Amino acid sequence: MTPFETLIAELSTEMELPLKPDHHQACRLNFGNDLAVQIDLSADADQVLIGSELGAITVGSYRESILKQALRVNGLSRAPRGTLAFSEKNDSLVLFQYFPLATLNGKKLWEFLQLFLEHSKIWKECLESGEVPHLEEDVEEKGSGFFGLTP
Repeated sequence: MTPFETLIAELSTEMELPLKPDHHQACRLNFGNDLAVQIDLSADADQVLIGSELGAITVGSYRESILKQALRVNGLSRAPRGTLAFSEKNDSLVLFQYFPLATLNGKKLWEFLQLFLEHSKIWKECLESGEVPHLEEDVEEKGSGFFGLTP
């Protein structure tokens, strides 16, 4: 069994779900509401990429507002929970994070995935409703969302 296959097997145990990497050394997890997370092994087989496509953002002022807020959130992040980026290929907002395979195990990956999912849901809901997530500093009342983000 390869280190990546071992990682996915450990994650499978943590999540209590049967998981296996496909022939491309990737594992796709579907979490409902069209939220999917892809776990890929890098070409060098030394890193794991966790990623999710959050939704399309069309050209215009809304896209600019979303991308500005995404940059702010990326800059304020103290703990890894993913980096927000724009995918030109799909005109969409994506969330991703790399981890060295050598330091990752199923438990650490599952703990990270829970934060990643919470972060993804906030952004995905905002994109679907045409809103921009707010940071605590942007509003007088503090939000109850993850990292102060509220839809």
